[in-house]
Amino acid sequence: MSSYASSFCGGDETAAAEELSQALSEMLVWDRGTVWHDLIKLERQRCRLGIAPAVGGQRRTSLQQSNSLSPEDGKRNSLVSPFSVKDYWVTVVVYTIVFAVFLSILLLKIPGLPSPAARCLALLWLASAFWSLGTVPLYVTGLAVPLLVVLLDTLPSSHGDRAIAARMAMAAMWSGAQLMVLASFSLAAALSKLRIDKELACVLLRVASGGSRVRTLMVLMFLGYSSSAAVGNVAASVLCMSIASPILDELPQNRVTTLNYGRSLLVAIAFACNVGGMTSPVASPQSVVAFALLHGNYGLSFSEWCAVAIPTSFVLLLLTFWLLKPDYLAPADDARQALLSGAGGGLAADSDHLVLPPRLGGSGHFCDDWRRLYVIVVVLLTVTLWLCSSFTVLVFGDISLSALLPLVALFAVPDLLTKADFLSLPWDVCFLLAGGSALALAVRDSELLVVASGFASSLVEEAPLWVCILATVAFVTLVSTLVSHTAAANVLMPFICSLAEVVVPPQVKGGVAVLGIPAALALSVGCALPISSTPNINATAIRRQGDDNHPWLKSSDFLRPGLPVSVVSIGVVASLGFLLSEMVVTNNVVHARHVDPV
Repeated sequence: MSSYASSFCGGDETAAAEELSQALSEMLVWDRGTVWHDLIKLERQRCRLGIAPAVGGQRRTSLQQSNSLSPEDGKRNSLVSPFSVKDYWVTVVVYTIVFAVFLSILLLKIPGLPSPAARCLALLWLASAFWSLGTVPLYVTGLAVPLLVVLLDTLPSSHGDRAIAARMAMAAMWSGAQLMVLASFSLAAALSKLRIDKELACVLLRVASGGSRVRTLMVLMFLGYSSSAAVGNVAASVLCMSIASPILDELPQNRVTTLNYGRSLLVAIAFACNVGGMTSPVASPQSVVAFALLHGNYGLSFSEWCAVAIPTSFVLLLLTFWLLKPDYLAPADDARQALLSGAGGGLAADSDHLVLPPRLGGSGHFCDDWRRLYVIVVVLLTVTLWLCSSFTVLVFGDISLSALLPLVALFAVPDLLTKADFLSLPWDVCFLLAGGSALALAVRDSELLVVASGFASSLVEEAPLWVCILATVAFVTLVSTLVSHTAAANVLMPFICSLAEVVVPPQVKGGVAVLGIPAALALSVGCALPISSTPNINATAIRRQGDDNHPWLKSSDFLRPGLPVSVVSIGVVASLGFLLSEMVVTNNVVHARHVDPV
C-alpha cells in the first residue's frame, strides 16, 4: 500500500486505498460475466461426474442449480412457467387441456383431413404447446418429436414400414444447418476466450461515444447489432449487457433520469440484438431454422439471405433508435417514483454527459498474441466462404460442409479451444433444430401442408400478393412475440413456405422467397414481451446497484416501446424485405424439392 501511495498518490495512503478499492470493484463488475459462465461450465462438469459441491457450507439443491443456469441452458421463461411454482392447479389444468385437445384430434375424424394429416396435426399441436409453454426445455421437446413422428405413423411414404419411417426421420434430423450452428458458436467461443470481442467493443465504445448518453446508446445498439451478425444474438446480448452494466453502475442511482436512461439502454440493446438476429442465417436460432428450410427445399443461398436481411435490418435498427431515443426523458411512473428515495431524486433532467468507467477503455492490441491473429484470420476466411456461396459450392459441394473448416482449424490448435469448449457448444440448439426438421418432414409428407395451404389460399384467393405478404408478416410477428422466436420458426415456417407455393404467381421473380424471406425476418422482430427472445430475457436479469437491488426492467418496459417498434418493423419487412427478395433472389423456385424415401 505504501509503495503504491508513494508512486501514484503522492504518499496519501487514504487516497491510494480508495483508488485501489474502486479499481477492484470495477474489475469484479467487468469480469463477473466471464466468471458466471465459468461457474456454469464447472457446474456442468460436476453434474456429468455426479458431484454435488458445497457452497457456503450448504449443499445446493437441484432447484437452486437449475435456477443458476442461463436461459439457453435450462427452461425458457414463459407465460405459464411462473404459475407452475405459485399455483400447482393452474399447471394441471393447462396441461389437461393440452392433452385433451391432443387426444381429441388424434381420435376424432375431422372432415376433409386424411388420417396421417390428422395424426400429424395432433403432433403439431402437442409440440407447439410444449414449445410455447416452456415448462419443458425446448430441446427436450425437439428430441421427442422424431419419436412421435414414427410412433404416430405420420409418414405415408413409408407405407407403414417403421424401419423406413425411422430412416426418413433420422435423415431429416441431421442436416448441414447443425454444422453451421456449431461453426458459428465455435467462432464466438474463440473470440470470447481470447477477449477479442470485448476488447473491440470497448475500443469502439470509447472512441465513438464521446461521453454522450445518446451516442453511447447508439453505439451499444450498433455493437449489439453487429456482434449478433458475427457471434449470434444470444452471445451478443450477454456481451453488450456486460458492457452496459458497469456504465449504469457509475450513474447516480437515485435519479429519475438515471432510471429512465438505464431502462432505455437495456431495452435498446435487447431490441438491437433481436434485429441483429436476422442479419445472417447463423445470427440466431430462428434464422438457422428458417434458412435450413429455405436452403434445403428452395435453394436459397447464404449470400442471398444476407443481401436481403442486412439492408432491411439496418433500416430497422435506425428506426428503432429513433423510436427509443427520447424514451429515457419520459417521467417515471408512480411505482418507480416510490423506489427513488433519497437525495438527488428530483425530476430535473441530467445533461447528456456520460463518464465511462476506466475499465471500459480496452487495450486495442488485437495482434499482440499469435492466437488472436490466428482466430481473426479464421473468422474472416469463414465469413468469406459463406458469402461467396457459388465458389464454396464448387469447392466443397455444399456450403454447410465448409462449416467444418473453422471447427477443425480452431480445435486442432493447442491452447485455443479444448474438449471442454467442445462439450459447451450449443448442442441444445442442434437438437431443437433436428426436432423442427423432423416435424417439417411429417407435416409435408402427411399432406397436412397441402390441406393447410389450400385453406389459407382460399381465404386470400382474391387478395393481391402484397396483402398476403403483409398479413403473413403481421401474423408471424404476433406469434413470435407470444411464444418466442425459435418456437414460432419451428411451427410456422413449413406452413408459410407451403402457402407461398400457392399464392406466389410463377411469373414473380424470386418464387417462394418473396414470401418466405420476409416471414423469416419477421421471426426476429417480435419484441413486446420479456419472453419473446433470449436478448429480452438477458436484459431482465440486470439489476440496479445499491441496497434495493431491484431489476432495471419490468414487463411494461418492453411492452410500451415494443408495440410501436413491432408495428414499424412489420411495415419495413413487408415492403423493403419483399422488394429486396424479388430483386436479389435469382433461383425462382416455386415448389419444394422432394426427396425420395430412404
